Amino acid sequence: QGIDALIHTSESPIGIQIKKETYRSEARGESRFLRRQRGTALIEVPYTLQRPEELEERSRRARVNRETYLLWAKVAQHLDRLENGFVIFRESYVKSIELFLQKNAPTLSGLIHWERVAQEALTAP
Repeated sequence: QGIDALIHTSESPIGIQIKKETYRSEARGESRFLRRQRGTALIEVPYTLQRPEELEERSRRARVNRETYLLWAKVAQHLDRLENGFVIFRESYVKSIELFLQKNAPTLSGLIHWERVAQEALTAP
């Protein structure tokens, strides 16, 4: 629940937490970083081990959370996977996150959940 990177903007530092796909609500909670650094933001940058096709198939079968699976599929399209299971962020993903930060840095505060980051960063024109 710590941070993986700290970016200093003109407003305040923004923590980056690389967030693996999870559907468990108990996996979410306030970060120690945010408790110590009031007035700053922590953004969750999501990744998944699943392939886009698998997530799209799950969205077709889902009775609930269809949009969540489709959002994860969108994230998965910006990832490469090595044979040993490692996940690599494509340059397009990093650039999308960078643009999200540039656009929103002055207004970010508190925990910025992965859904917002993925939705805004990956669907921007």
